[in-house]
Order: sequence, then structure tokens, then C-alpha cells
Amino acid sequence: MRPRRRLALLAVLASVAGAGMTANAQHAPLPEPEDGWSAVRLTIENAITPGDALACQVILAHWFEIGVGPIEHGDTARLDLLVRPRSGDVAILNTPGDRMRVERIACGRQESPRMTWREPSLDDLRRLTQATTLLCTDDVACRFVP
Repeated sequence: MRPRRRLALLAVLASVAGAGMTANAQHAPLPEPEDGWSAVRLTIENAITPGDALACQVILAHWFEIGVGPIEHGDTARLDLLVRPRSGDVAILNTPGDRMRVERIACGRQESPRMTWREPSLDDLRRLTQATTLLCTDDVACRFVP
């Protein structure tokens, strides 16, 4: 891996290090939006069977993935995203301030094989300009809800 990509990946991972925070935790302010981008706080909520932890992968352009979880039943994790509704772009900022494009999000039971995880359509997320929740239920069908 080239040094610049390695640094960018480490910066992205550092930016989501607090992803396991609970709903009651203090959150840093969202980044200031610019150029038609909106700051959108995404809360991932585990509403699957008690005792089953949820895990998610945020798949970025250039084959990088950010792991989120485990998220225990009834708990949440948070990601701060940038959304540009006009173009449909979704991104996460790395530490240097580069927008890393989000291509997909996949979630499933932590102990389940990754190929069984579900990927909610990002179409709803691409149009948002305010906070939203990715609610994952017993059939591990995750959907965006206001």
C-alpha cells in the first residue's frame, strides 16, 4: 500500500474511532458543510434479537473498509458523513480533510459470515440534509429512518 493511502486510511479509521459510542455519549460538532455538501449524523441502531451484536462495514472508494461495531442489542454507533444531494455523493472526512467517498454500507450479525450481511440502498441517504438512523431489525434488514 502506498504511504499516502496508508495515511489516509489511518486518518479515516481515527475519524470513526468513537463509532461505538452510545446514544447518551457527548458528540463533537459536525463538520461545517461547504460547496453544496450537508453534514449528516448517521446513527446505526441495533434492534435485532437481544444477545446478538451487530457489525457494519462502510465500504469506501479504492477498496477501503471501515468496521463499525460490535453494536450490542439496543445500543447505537454514530458516523458523521457529508452528503451532497445534488450529485448523490456520500463521503466521510479523513483527518487531513479529504472526502472519502462511501460506496456501500453492509451490516449483519457479528458472528455471521460477511456474505450473509445486507446492504441497505444508499439512495435514501443520498438525498438527506439532516440526521438519520440506520435501523437494523431482526431480519437484519437495515433501513434509513428519519
